[in-house]
Amino acid sequence: MDVRPTDSHWPRDLEPVAIIGAGGSGLALAELALHFGYPTRIVDTDKSKLKKVRDRVAGKLGDLKDKGLLHDDVDTFLDGLTTTSSLEEAVEDAGIIVEALPEDLDLKRGAFEKLADADGDPVIGTDTSLFSVSEVAEGNPAADRIVGTHFYGLGRQMPHVEIIRGDKTSEGTVDRAEEFVRGIGKDYAIVGKDEPGFVTTRVLSRLFHRCAEATEDDDVEPARIDAGFRELGFPRGPFQLMDEIGLDRVELVAEHLDGEAPDAIGELVEEDKLGKKTGVGWYEGPPPRDVEPADPWPYLPDFLVEAARMVEEDFADAQTVDRLLRLGAKCPGGPFQLVHKKGLDEIVELAEDNDVDPSPLESIELPEETNGVEVHQAGDLTLIKFVQSHRGNRLTEEAADAFASAVWEVDGPLVIASEGRYFLHPDQERFPDETLDALRKTESVALLHGPLGGGAMSVARACRRRVARVDAAIGIDRPVPATRAVQLELVDAVAHPLWLNRAVKSVLGTVADVSERSLDRLLENL
Repeated sequence: MDVRPTDSHWPRDLEPVAIIGAGGSGLALAELALHFGYPTRIVDTDKSKLKKVRDRVAGKLGDLKDKGLLHDDVDTFLDGLTTTSSLEEAVEDAGIIVEALPEDLDLKRGAFEKLADADGDPVIGTDTSLFSVSEVAEGNPAADRIVGTHFYGLGRQMPHVEIIRGDKTSEGTVDRAEEFVRGIGKDYAIVGKDEPGFVTTRVLSRLFHRCAEATEDDDVEPARIDAGFRELGFPRGPFQLMDEIGLDRVELVAEHLDGEAPDAIGELVEEDKLGKKTGVGWYEGPPPRDVEPADPWPYLPDFLVEAARMVEEDFADAQTVDRLLRLGAKCPGGPFQLVHKKGLDEIVELAEDNDVDPSPLESIELPEETNGVEVHQAGDLTLIKFVQSHRGNRLTEEAADAFASAVWEVDGPLVIASEGRYFLHPDQERFPDETLDALRKTESVALLHGPLGGGAMSVARACRRRVARVDAAIGIDRPVPATRAVQLELVDAVAHPLWLNRAVKSVLGTVADVSERSLDRLLENL
């Protein structure tokens, strides 16, 4: 398997990835690993699952090819895929092994016992969200190589990864896990505390619990609550999100974290109404839209206070919690941006009215308001980063204005980047001429990824240089892969995610005299 584009910034030797489990999570991870050039092995004892793996992965890669996001033929990528029922064969010479098994502690521990003697000292990642990493690694002689790699969601919809240290996880293991997650193009965070649920799952579970109880205690319809959340800026309300996750999964998490799930969820699960996977859950089909929205704020204190507790108890800093919930829960701006929107005093009053202790919110320092755009400085270098990933970076008018203001204030070299699946949403409108004219006067580089429509390209073309991640595509109707875009001189360089920083340094150095140390500091914020 050699999918390295010519004339690209691309690592020469990527270590094989072994994935334990051919379920949905395992297949989604395999697609990502193959796309970014990792030789990939999937192992499962269920041979009927293994027979379907190649066709299912080929289908996903074919979809990427149709969208211009795949830079070579599907068969070339599939050459890197091995399926096997032999664990020994799967893990031979692997650099990282990711366990994607059902949430059964004995099953996970049993698999990890067999992996302890794997040759080459590979990193062993567990995709659990129910158990602590230390629980999974307990008694394992290779505990220093076991790390939490919680891939939130599935495949291209997988917004981020939480990396978690167990009690005995070495720093080298964390570093190698971080390198792999960057290598498959995922946003991630290193979580500072090893407790079940970590950050995203714990905080979302509090929201689900409160909303489910409201259907019992307040006799309010799920569709009205969801409508209220959409008015607040969430693309999906909590009940629609529960249906998409699976109510059996929501119940399992609630029982593990809280001791029990709300009765309303338990009753649906008993009736096999699990959500999208069974065709009916809180809703049968899409949620109705012709309803009067309920006020969403009374349902948010548990969610916001739990987010603050993550900061108070050193799971992550406030900016990271905002980012994880923006990416994973599609929370507009993140929980602390909602606190800014409503006002801390009003949130505290709402919490007290709903018998929620607000003290974690009162004890932390809130991050600054972002308005959809973050600005980072390192020496005379500036990074402007789009952070409306809950909207797929389809900027609100406020965010577009914030971007324009940030561009006007730049005095020195500039890098423009974004978080999430898109640089800017394919439907993003073109920016005003005065914003683009200001951008043209800067020594700037746009760091591009995902499908790029008119609004994204208006920004990209106004920059002096353009670096495309290998999964970028120029245009929507007739997309041009990033590798072809280089040949057409639409972009200046194409790079693997691991070598993006090298590409930016190389390209930015052609338009500005930059300090390598300052650039390294700046690019840490990508």
